[in-house]
Amino acid sequence: MRYKQLDSLRGLAACSVVFCHATNVLPGVYDDPRRTWWLTATPLSLLHAGHAAVVFFFVLSGYVLALPFLKGPVSYPSFIVRRICRIWIPYIIAVVVAVGCAIWFHPNPVSGLSHWANQPITFPGPRLILDHLLLVGTFANGTYDPVVWSLVYEMRISLVFPLLVLLLGLGAWWRVLGAAVALSVAELVVERLPIWSGSGELPMTLHYAGLFVLGMVLARDMPKLQSLYSRLTFRTKVWLWLLALVCYSHQAWIFPYSRLQHVPLYRDGLVAVGVSIFIIFALSSSRFSTWLEGRIPVFLGKISYSLYLYHAVILLSLVHCFFGRVPLALLWLGTVVLTVGVAALSYEVIELPSIRLGKCVSLERKLPATARIGLSASGKQNSVSG
Repeated sequence: MRYKQLDSLRGLAACSVVFCHATNVLPGVYDDPRRTWWLTATPLSLLHAGHAAVVFFFVLSGYVLALPFLKGPVSYPSFIVRRICRIWIPYIIAVVVAVGCAIWFHPNPVSGLSHWANQPITFPGPRLILDHLLLVGTFANGTYDPVVWSLVYEMRISLVFPLLVLLLGLGAWWRVLGAAVALSVAELVVERLPIWSGSGELPMTLHYAGLFVLGMVLARDMPKLQSLYSRLTFRTKVWLWLLALVCYSHQAWIFPYSRLQHVPLYRDGLVAVGVSIFIIFALSSSRFSTWLEGRIPVFLGKISYSLYLYHAVILLSLVHCFFGRVPLALLWLGTVVLTVGVAALSYEVIELPSIRLGKCVSLERKLPATARIGLSASGKQNSVSG
């Protein structure tokens, strides 16, 4: 079963990333955010919460990917083939476009733009090309398209996702969430090992895997959560909404410049609380759920992946070509129009065929039962014999 509401939430999160990057071209926002406190430290920060949106993506991925495993056994090769077709094919085409646009439109810095918008561009060498093709290693993944970093984690975690599903076999929600917290704590320990030489990029996979686990718990226990929601009073629902908004935007509100923001469990944990509440409200009978099934949110949800892949490429190309000659407001408007158009085209021409390809080459029916992993609705591992 496909939940339109979850697609719509993903689309809204993608839109916040677009807004975040659109304002990041301004030195006063990216290089010195305290100068623009009205955007970074007020309720408007919800529109600028780019990292929080990525946390949203990871929790949603955990939710959606867990659903087939909760219904019955799923073959690992089939799962991986579908994930590669779904993520990698649209991604690699977008990267080719991004490299071409970067080299052609913005090889040199432009005065008046932020450091984020003026990152040095060089033609990719064989090693960087290989790293982009593999999409699982540690490399300069933001050179041509700033959003690639999250796809690296998405692909890594997808490769081991069936193992994460087994954590649901721990039973009670608090045990499974305890395992998720343990993964985040393990990241803090592992990144301090001498082997990483001060780089915590690869160990961060453990932390983000914990967000996937949270999504898995929500998927398994959603019927209970919906039942609990139906018994809440209107006043309680309002308080929960406020709690979700505060948690989701806490980076701008609660100790924004403290060292706590460098602790992933604190930084992303509170965001994940807000994300969880949003998901429960979206999948329960409410006006919010009904609104998410509307035409515009559903459309944004459909094109959200391509929207995410192409918006920064288009934005950077436009500002480097026309900044100083065309008002920035018009460049932002042009970015939105072009991104929506390109994303809609990409969805029809690239994403849908990639999804169909994944289904066509699926090995599900060709593998013995012993090659499959699944959980019962209770979260216990199915006993499957060949």
